[in-house]
Amino acid sequence: MTADGTTGSAVPGAGGERVARAARGQELVWLTGRRSPGLLLQHVADTFRLGAAIDEARLRAALGELAERHTALRTSLRVLDGELRQVVHPRIDLPVEFTDLGAPDDGKRTERLAEIADRAAAQPFDPGRAPLWRAVAVRLGEADWAVVLVAHQLVCDPDSLFLLNAELVELCAASEQGRPPVLPELPTDFAGYADRRQGRPAAEFWREQPAGLPPGHGIPLDRPRPVVRAFAGAEVRSELPAGLPAALRKGAARLDAAPAVVLLAACAALLHGRSGRTDHGIGVPVSGRHRPETLPLVGALAGTVVLRVDTSGDPAFAELVDRVRGVAVAAWEHQDMRFPQLADELIDGSVDVLAEAAEEQERSGVPGDVPEQYRRSGVPFDDRANAPHQPWRAGLPPVGQLAFTTSEGPEPGPPCGFAEDDLLLEVADRAARLVYDSALFAPATARGLLDDYLALLGAALAEPATPLSLLLSPLPGAAGTRPPRPAHDERTAGSPTGGRGPSGPNAPRGGRAAPSVLLRSTS
Repeated sequence: MTADGTTGSAVPGAGGERVARAARGQELVWLTGRRSPGLLLQHVADTFRLGAAIDEARLRAALGELAERHTALRTSLRVLDGELRQVVHPRIDLPVEFTDLGAPDDGKRTERLAEIADRAAAQPFDPGRAPLWRAVAVRLGEADWAVVLVAHQLVCDPDSLFLLNAELVELCAASEQGRPPVLPELPTDFAGYADRRQGRPAAEFWREQPAGLPPGHGIPLDRPRPVVRAFAGAEVRSELPAGLPAALRKGAARLDAAPAVVLLAACAALLHGRSGRTDHGIGVPVSGRHRPETLPLVGALAGTVVLRVDTSGDPAFAELVDRVRGVAVAAWEHQDMRFPQLADELIDGSVDVLAEAAEEQERSGVPGDVPEQYRRSGVPFDDRANAPHQPWRAGLPPVGQLAFTTSEGPEPGPPCGFAEDDLLLEVADRAARLVYDSALFAPATARGLLDDYLALLGAALAEPATPLSLLLSPLPGAAGTRPPRPAHDERTAGSPTGGRGPSGPNAPRGGRAAPSVLLRSTS
C-alpha cells in the first residue's frame, strides 16, 4: 500500500514503476482505441501564448516539472494479470520540439502556427509507452512563445489542459523572476484517486437504470448502418434566433432549472417527436471533477453518463424539465462506477457470456490482450460503440448514439470531421450545431433536426405549460406528421464506408464543457 492508502505497487524489475487500477475514463477510451488504433478523436490539444523572457532550457525544465507534479503525465496503460492497469513511471523523456517562426510577423504566422499544431496533434501515441503527451514550443519573439500541448485522453482531458496551461505560465514566470513557483497543492495524484474511487456504491443505481431501455434511438436513418464505423462526421450550424438566449435565461429561472436542463429537455422532446418513442438514452459528458480533491488533478477524469429520459404521458414541457433535472442529479451523484464492474453487475446469468464474448472477439478482430474482465462480461465496449444497432446483451445503456452538451462561450467548438456519436447536439450562448455521422444521415436530415430543435425550444419557452403533442404538431419531422423514411436502427446492412473523414484534433468530445452546467443554479 502506498503512503496515501492506495493499492499501487512497484513492478518487479521495472525500475520502480508504480501500478494502479485503470480509471473509469481510461477503460472506456482504451477499449474504443482497440477497435480504431490511432483514432485522433482520442487526442486533446491546445495552443496558448506564453509571455516570458526565458530560453529553451528553462522552458523544457518547466515542462519537465509538470511531469514531476502529475503522475498522469508519466503514465502508460498495460494489461497485467488479465486486467487493464495504469503504470506510473518514475521519470520520462518528454519530447519537446522547438521552432522559431522569426520576426517580424509576415502575416502568415497564424497559419503556420495552426499547421504546426495540427501536425503535432496528428501524430499517434502508443498507449503502452509513456509519455502519452507531447509539447511544441514556438518562439514568436524576444519574450513571446506559443506552446502546443497534445495528449491522449488516456492521461489527459480538456480540463487538464487548462490546468497545465495555468501551471506552465506560473512556472515560467517564476523562472523569469527568480522565485519559487506558487502552485496549487495536490491532495492526491490521479493514480491514487483512481485506485480509491473504484467502490460499488453506484452499482444498484446503474443496475436499475437500463432495464427495458429499447435498443437503438429510433430516429430513422437515411442510409443503412455499416458493419464497421468509420467515424466520418459532418455538422450543421445555426445562430440562435433573436431573443432566444434571453428567453432561455428567463424561462430557466421561471422553471427553477439550470439553462442546460431546459436545453436537454427540448432535445428529449425532439427525440420523442422524431422517433415516436417515450424512452430515451442521451449521453451527457461528465467532468469527473465533482469532488474537491479532483479540482487540481491532471488525468483522464472526464467521461459520459447516459441520462434516461421518460417522455410518456404527453407531459407539459415544464413537467419534462422536472423529469430531466431529476435524472441529471441522480446520474451525477452515482457516476463513480468502473465499466467492468458495471458490466459484471448487469450480466444476465442465463446467457453464456463467455462463449458469446469469444465469438464476438473473433468476429471483430480485437487483439488477444483484451483484459479478462472485459471478455468475462460478454459486453465488449468496442462492439457496443461500433455496432449500436444490436441489443445490449447485458442491458447496458447506449454509448455512441445520442449525445448532448453545452459550451460556455458564444459559439460551439471548432469544425471537425469526426462523429463519435450518431448525433451530437451542442448549444452555446449564440449558436448551436448538430454533429452527425455522415455514413448514416444526409445533410438535409441534420439540418431539419437542428431547425426543428430551435423551433421547438422557442415554442416551449414561450408556453412551458404546453403538452409535447402540441409543441411537436407543427414540426415537419415529427413522427406521424409525414411518411417516415425506412429505418435501419435495428439491423445491420451494407458494407464498411471506407476511410474516415478529414483528420484533425477537434473531435467534438475533446472540447465539451463540463456537465456541471446541468446542476448549476440560474441565479
